[in-house]
Amino acid sequence: MLRECHLYNQLVESKDGNTIFFRSEETRTFSHKENKVQMTGLKGRWVIAEKNGQTLLSYHVISVPEEGLPRWIVDPIIRKNLWTTMGNLKRRIEEI
Repeated sequence: MLRECHLYNQLVESKDGNTIFFRSEETRTFSHKENKVQMTGLKGRWVIAEKNGQTLLSYHVISVPEEGLPRWIVDPIIRKNLWTTMGNLKRRIEEI
């Protein structure tokens, strides 16, 4: 379950790891130069934790689409975005 947090678009550090909370309508950080319509109603978090000498990365997202967009349209877009995000992350890590 995605815990409610009013610290969206911020990093929260704890003894268990770091969490980056995000909410789509509060930022254009990663798409401000692109001519795209931004989907609202998305919120989530990245969780980065260390366990047994390895770094674990979790990505959690939930959609609460605006009234005009049904879930059957929004959910496939979110799934595609997840695979794109993971592919981009993999490429970035391999570049390091």
